[in-house]
Amino acid sequence: MAWTTDQLKEHFEALRDADNEARRVALSAAEKRLDGMNEFRESLADQQRMFLPRKESETVFAAISEKLETLQRMVDKRANERTGVGIGWSIALAIFGLVTMSVGFVLSFMNSQ
Repeated sequence: MAWTTDQLKEHFEALRDADNEARRVALSAAEKRLDGMNEFRESLADQQRMFLPRKESETVFAAISEKLETLQRMVDKRANERTGVGIGWSIALAIFGLVTMSVGFVLSFMNSQ
């Protein structure tokens, strides 16, 4: 089949139009894909900004742990002081009882003679 100039012109214009349409569709698809990638990057950047860095969290947890240990030592010391006071009163009462009993024996011995 022989092509005329007008037919060739129409044919190549149709090919050019189809090629331009294919490029437009491919460009649109690439833009959508890049938009999705940009959203993903933004979410990763948000996570990086919002999350507490490991080194900082270790420092914070170490400080909290130290404060808890200090509080525990204070509670233990107070409990020991209370226990010591209780023991002190017990000893004082026992000594008072022994002295009272001894005085009672001495007085009873003196009254019996």
